[in-house]
Amino acid sequence: MARSVVYIGIDLLPDRACYVGLGAKGETLFGGQKPFHDPASWNETIAEILAEVPLKSKLVWGIAPSFASGVSRSFFVPAEAQPLSEYVRWETGLYLGADSKEFAISWDKLPRTPEGRMVNVVAVRKKEMEAFAVSLERVGAEPDLVESRLFAAANAVEFAQGAAAPKVYSVLVQEGALLRFGFVQNGTMPLQSQTLLRADSADERIAEFLGRAPAPSEAFFAQAGDWFDEERRRSLSDAHGIPVGELPRAEGVDLQLAVAWAVAHRCKEGAL
Repeated sequence: MARSVVYIGIDLLPDRACYVGLGAKGETLFGGQKPFHDPASWNETIAEILAEVPLKSKLVWGIAPSFASGVSRSFFVPAEAQPLSEYVRWETGLYLGADSKEFAISWDKLPRTPEGRMVNVVAVRKKEMEAFAVSLERVGAEPDLVESRLFAAANAVEFAQGAAAPKVYSVLVQEGALLRFGFVQNGTMPLQSQTLLRADSADERIAEFLGRAPAPSEAFFAQAGDWFDEERRRSLSDAHGIPVGELPRAEGVDLQLAVAWAVAHRCKEGAL
């Protein structure tokens, strides 16, 4: 008899892990948040989450870690640019403001066209990534997917709204006491905040980003804790003349679990 499949998405924040488990049909099986006992114990928390999978089930899991140095970027690679890996590292280095050799870089390739293809790139400082890898080893199981939190937030919009999702929009996610902003256009993220934003200056910085974006946003989605209250939502909507709302997710999934839900959903979609 075939084993049931459980897909788990984990949103790893500086002080806690948010997680969602989905069944074979995408139904929500469980979810919640687990705080860390101390900064070095998050691997124990991950192990506790994975242990919630029913016995004899097949486990597929992914994680979206909060890296202070993390940068996500989408850009076009011309067809004549060969080899692809060298071009991606060169292009990424232009955005990093540092030697790309200091970063661990991974990317997803979009479908090829005669002119070339888009790639979604994630770069994290190697020292930070190495510490993350050591902690993963202590968990005793390798993730099937490691995702950027901003890309996961964009995926939440696409998964939850489907064909109704706007073609051009902005997302904001909270990482601890700080915020990170991204601009999405036709499924790629050509613009994001290179550094985390302080909440007390976020309004001004968001306005700057929207002003620099290559196209006007049709909507704005946020997962930003207490900072994103109803007054803030109305203020952003009035200031920029666009709909502003919470990060979309499946019915019954709490807003704080929206990123984790998107990671679990991507595991289910097989984009590993």
